[in-house]
Amino acid sequence: MKKIKECIKSDKGSVTTVVLVTMLFFVVILSTAYMVTATLRKSQLKSEIAIRNTYEKDFDRINEILDSIERKDRRSNNTRRILLCRRNQGYRNSNFRCS
Repeated sequence: MKKIKECIKSDKGSVTTVVLVTMLFFVVILSTAYMVTATLRKSQLKSEIAIRNTYEKDFDRINEILDSIERKDRRSNNTRRILLCRRNQGYRNSNFRCS
């Protein structure tokens, strides 16, 4: 114990002590930054997997979904066309079909 106190009091090891403390400080900071980044990346991967699973559920039914969208689109286009024709005709002949 006496030797340690003498080494600390002497100027021979002061630079080494400062360098050692500084290196330990940087190691602690860098390891903390790495752990935080690793945790964030892990949570991103979990959410990516959850998103992928959610959106892949309907991939098997893609043809059915596309057909239903096309049917709705055709119906809305026909309805829009009929309404425009009726407005242009002044509702005189509701059986009239525009082409």
